[in-house]
Amino acid sequence: MKTLTRVKSYLTRPNKATKAISPSEIPRRTTLAGLPPELLLSISDFLPVVDLVCFSLCNRRFFALSQRQIKRLPPRTQDDILSILNRLERDTPEYFSCEMCNILHRYDGSESFGLSVSEREKTCRLPCVQTRRWFSTSCTMRTHCGIAYTQYEFSFLHLKLAMKRFHYGPRSGISTDSLSYTQVRHYPMQSVYPELLSLFSTEAQICPDPLGLYIRMQDIVLVEELDDLIFRQGRRRIHPDPLDNLMPCIEIGEFDSKIAVVLTRWVNLGPGLTQDDILWNTQVIAPYSDSWIDLDDPRHLLTSPRLCFEEMAPQSFEDLRSRNLSHLENQQFKNGKPFTKAGGNRWYIAYKEPSKKTGST
Repeated sequence: MKTLTRVKSYLTRPNKATKAISPSEIPRRTTLAGLPPELLLSISDFLPVVDLVCFSLCNRRFFALSQRQIKRLPPRTQDDILSILNRLERDTPEYFSCEMCNILHRYDGSESFGLSVSEREKTCRLPCVQTRRWFSTSCTMRTHCGIAYTQYEFSFLHLKLAMKRFHYGPRSGISTDSLSYTQVRHYPMQSVYPELLSLFSTEAQICPDPLGLYIRMQDIVLVEELDDLIFRQGRRRIHPDPLDNLMPCIEIGEFDSKIAVVLTRWVNLGPGLTQDDILWNTQVIAPYSDSWIDLDDPRHLLTSPRLCFEEMAPQSFEDLRSRNLSHLENQQFKNGKPFTKAGGNRWYIAYKEPSKKTGST
């Protein structure tokens, strides 16, 4: 009797003016939409809050049936809202959920989200980007121990939009080419500093197995002698130190009458489904959590990011090293294009959108 009372309130009275419904418009009883109201209400009684909200958004009938139960639920948490948005964006590829605003943003078709502050604030209209919430220390990839060493800022927003493009096409996100960046920094000779040239470059590409966005980063440091890289009492350290906490593949050799130290790293940032993904969480600037890759997950432990990246890379590791060294030979980076001069004895190459012919600073 209780169930019949609930059902009665949702049933509309027949209207003589209502036109006859054609057989093609009647829901089939073998589908969810065709089930009688009492069964749909019984099903919705067992649904958690996120599933119930998504259930109510399927059609107008489900929405009307679910309203009384939804109104009785406790207030939804931020995690509940984000889970709902993540499900909605799967059916609307032109939108992406925002972990900062808790709303759906419409992708405007540009790749001007930028990898550094000034250009991004000029070109991106999203309020969460302009206020730098997307680029806080809790959601930005850690490239070096010294945060101020480079202006490169790769956030979870870049990861999400790159993976959206991979799944849904160019109208839904940014290309991996837009994530490329090269920087040269020159430390001048002073009494307490050794003269030092450093180059940092990064590239990105998506590998399908295991699925994720893979990053290849390379640092090259030119010094007069290896002793210049060693901290000694009485000598102030170069700050920020480009060699701190890198965990790299290291090569040392002679180049341009100097010693070149080449450090290369490969990381898998994961598929970009959530910021809680362990593959992303271990790479963010705030590394002081106890998040580590599950030792019982051999798929990620036994799959080398280096092998995955190099198997699909359009430019080999050797060609990358040769290209980066050529930028440093006779300080070619100071001769203008493709490098642009920035502040702090820093030169950079950033991706330029073909339609706008502009890039990040």
